[in-house]
Amino acid sequence: MGISTDAILCYGFQIYDEEKEIIEEKLENFDSDNYLLHDKYNLIVITHCHSEYPEYILAASDSAHEAYRGHPEELGQEIKSIEQWRNDLLQFCSLSQIGINFREPQWLLCSYWG
Repeated sequence: MGISTDAILCYGFQIYDEEKEIIEEKLENFDSDNYLLHDKYNLIVITHCHSEYPEYILAASDSAHEAYRGHPEELGQEIKSIEQWRNDLLQFCSLSQIGINFREPQWLLCSYWG
């Protein structure tokens, strides 16, 4: 078994401090590191950093792209739905009872080693 080092590009924002505990509690109920957080808003939690020291990003699921070592990922020429993705993130944070504060989303490039 090898160790993968994957690049992840997504539109969203980093989850910090006490919000990490909320996400980790929710992740215990799922088999996958990246999971659909809510069907209505089409958001996912992306795990990045290291498998033993995970960090999290709340992102629009349609924005998430992963490139595996040695395999470039073509993204095309268009950027789609940024305003919709922002609105989904804002509405989810405003209306849900999950306890994640909205922060202005942006394109994030991160990695996952594990």
